[in-house]
Amino acid sequence: MQQNNPTFSIVIIGFNTSNELDQLLKSINQVQYDTKNLEVIYIDDGSADLSLQIFNNYDLRFQKKSFGFTQNKGRVFATQKGIEFAKNEWVLFIQSNMKINFNILQSYAKAIIKSEGVAFGGIIDYQSSDLQFTKYLNNIGRGIKQYKQYETIQYRHLLFGNAVIKKSIFDEISLNCQLKYYGGEELEFAFRLNQKYPNKIISCIDAKTTRINHPPLIKHYKRLIEFGKYNFPLLNKELQQTIIKYQLFIIWKNYLKWPIIILNKILLNLYYIGIKPLIVIKLILFTSLLRGYYSKAS
Repeated sequence: MQQNNPTFSIVIIGFNTSNELDQLLKSINQVQYDTKNLEVIYIDDGSADLSLQIFNNYDLRFQKKSFGFTQNKGRVFATQKGIEFAKNEWVLFIQSNMKINFNILQSYAKAIIKSEGVAFGGIIDYQSSDLQFTKYLNNIGRGIKQYKQYETIQYRHLLFGNAVIKKSIFDEISLNCQLKYYGGEELEFAFRLNQKYPNKIISCIDAKTTRINHPPLIKHYKRLIEFGKYNFPLLNKELQQTIIKYQLFIIWKNYLKWPIIILNKILLNLYYIGIKPLIVIKLILFTSLLRGYYSKAS
């Protein structure tokens, strides 16, 4: 059984999100938790705006620490630095372009006490100017929203946009800093976590964050191309198969490269002119990842 008052380190990763960071800090100041059991850490990943200065000057009612890279190194390095700075028993990972609910730590504390989990995932609600993409992102069947309270979740649904992980876990399982581009570092870490501690990743649907100003799909697809090109090939085969279930897309990459690129561009054009059914969104995401992977594999 866990202690009655878990201690938390909130680790915030930020890059050029000064406007959103201000909203996040306001929401943190409204969090209901004992000040002696909470610290707030901001890791700036080489921002060109005033993000680091905004954090350092903000009148936060909790103990705070910060660190700024002189140049952009990637989210995995920033996350690792935040882990190194964290001193408390549990680490809550969020990003600077988010807001958190006032009761988020109370919810996670209750989950820690009531279960034997070593990691907990909460709900992320998304806001975007792209209303159809927002509807897809907030679908009840995606991520933590499909689970009941304190239910064991699949490792692939543990997202660092809203996750609490026991700090001591990182002494045993480190982040893979080879994954220095967009995507996959959470999945790869959660996969190894689940191998060592099966059925210890738990849902906490009362713990909620809101992602502010998520890019529209017409911009977000470029991130998936980056993921497919750089980080996806570094994942082990089992993880790759959870993302691309039909291995013919891997085996026949030399034959499918140009059909996939052409299909991806057609789908993007359809979306751009307003043809936005769910199947088009899913196919854009899938073909964007393949487009990136094929560009690396060629």
